Amino acid sequence: MKDYIAMNSIIGVYNFASQPPHKDLLKSMLGVLKHRGSENSGCYILGNLGLAGALFTDSNNIRVILDGQICNSQQLRTQLEIKGCRFRTETSAEILSHLYEEQGIDFAKELRGEFAFVIYDDKKKLLFLVRDRIGKRALYYYADSERLIFASEIKAILQDKSVKREVDFESLDLYLTLGYVPSPKTMFKGIYKLLPAHFMRCENGQFKIEKYWKLTYAHKQRFTLKEWESRILQLLQESISLRLAGMDSAGVFLSGGVDSSAIVLLAAQILKRPVKTFSIGFQDKDYSELKYARQIAERFDTEHHEFIVKPEVMEILPKLIWHYEEPFADSSYIPTYYVAQLAGRYNNIVLGGDGGDELFGGYERYIGTNVGILLDKCPRLLITSLVSLLGGKDTSQGDIKSQQNKIGRFLNAVLEYKNPLQRYLRWVSYFYDSQKRELYLQTRDNDLDGPFNYFKDIFTQADGKDFIDKIMYLEIMTGLHNDSLIKVGTAARANSIEVRYPFLDHKLVEFAATIPSNLKLRGFGTKYIFKKSLSKYLPREVLYRKKMGFGVPVGRWFRNEMKDYVRDHLLDQQLVNRGLFKKQTIERILQEHMAEKRDYTPQIWVLLNFELWHRMFIDGGLPE
Repeated sequence: MKDYIAMNSIIGVYNFASQPPHKDLLKSMLGVLKHRGSENSGCYILGNLGLAGALFTDSNNIRVILDGQICNSQQLRTQLEIKGCRFRTETSAEILSHLYEEQGIDFAKELRGEFAFVIYDDKKKLLFLVRDRIGKRALYYYADSERLIFASEIKAILQDKSVKREVDFESLDLYLTLGYVPSPKTMFKGIYKLLPAHFMRCENGQFKIEKYWKLTYAHKQRFTLKEWESRILQLLQESISLRLAGMDSAGVFLSGGVDSSAIVLLAAQILKRPVKTFSIGFQDKDYSELKYARQIAERFDTEHHEFIVKPEVMEILPKLIWHYEEPFADSSYIPTYYVAQLAGRYNNIVLGGDGGDELFGGYERYIGTNVGILLDKCPRLLITSLVSLLGGKDTSQGDIKSQQNKIGRFLNAVLEYKNPLQRYLRWVSYFYDSQKRELYLQTRDNDLDGPFNYFKDIFTQADGKDFIDKIMYLEIMTGLHNDSLIKVGTAARANSIEVRYPFLDHKLVEFAATIPSNLKLRGFGTKYIFKKSLSKYLPREVLYRKKMGFGVPVGRWFRNEMKDYVRDHLLDQQLVNRGLFKKQTIERILQEHMAEKRDYTPQIWVLLNFELWHRMFIDGGLPE
């Protein structure tokens, strides 16, 4: 049995002058998003505003389109009924309309869940676009002197043929470094993402964007270890319960890591039927976590399903590029797509474990930050010698997941930068500045400052008292919603399923920010207090095994099954004619990687995804 999913398309055209938008454009925009589900969707002309989607209209002409789930909708509905509100539907959109009438747009602060929504006040001619605090649902917009166009996906905006499809070169540089284009920018010049925890207010032919929530790390709480453990599990269980309200069964993406295992543990206690678990593996055992996923599935008696990813991804890459809409260099989008496809055969609603690392300190680079400060006290000659032993400055030999490679990248950043934030950027970079200088046909040093300035601007907003707190704030405000949530959410929508994120309930996020960093990191161990809270329930082998991530052996595929595919795309004259990159640099990267002299997996993957995206969205017409 499949449950109702809270996935809808938000589409709108707001003309600044009085003329109404063309209904045919709205129909075209709605049609290109049919994979999201179009039940109860229609097109509506309201003066100079056109809307498309599942529109709710109340008796006072407050109109709402909601994409997502309001997890505390029942609580909010009860509060409104006590105050005398009468409801004629069971929809969350109607709850939003009543809350707006009572409080104005400030009601957004009361919502818990995964959502983006539009509210139009027909009497006041006020339009609001709102996105949830963490960015679990996307909302894009384009504006010029005549109108504002907005939609749940970029490809809907591109249905307006007057919107030019051009590369934003600042975004390209950010992408080459980070592997994604960070909000509010996109790779399309003139098209933007509405930032998480923000709303847009439109009236009288103008619009303004405001922030309605700020995450703080400034206030630390004091509890005993037992109290910390109990409170963490209590909040996580509450979050899962809210997301499973009214459901007998649900699915969970199970990697066999700590976060997804914790969700299986708690969901199994809540649901009446066995949890359905979905896992992905690889023929290459260095990348496969199925052993641990099976262990958890057996322990909690789940209905377990698996899929083995094979190096035949060339067949689905065009489909993935179409759905992701922007170049996206996180190779784990491949297994994520497959696990979403697998889940879609059995469940419409799946719980995901995203956010646990950002909340509780799960990344090795957090440990690296502290170690780097200690290494500053060591002779630089010692660090230089270690870097040389590990294979050179920019990349080390061997596989991208190898410990040798990771240590080489870490030490090189310590050697090159004194500023811990610059080191952090180096650790998460795909192309370093030195490599981009070799890649670009034309560049100036100040052209390369974008990624660091982007991180610095957000880092300075953090109010944590130590560097680790500030880095965790930075992770939540950058990579979490620009990478992880885009990756999972897009794969889910492509397969017509909905993912809900228990770790990212804002109550749990806010609580995690009050945990002192020395309870998140202990020595060389990550997630100390979170793992301790689970020690009674999960096997030690799962809790304390080495983190694998969700990587894909594309580096090995590039040398074998995908060798010709990569060469055909990256050495093609079509790429050269764009005047962006030096062909000889790409030739050298491919040659050294194929010969196993260097591991250029990240750089090749970044370039390949950009090239495929450019051919699909810029060079040609937008495909169906």
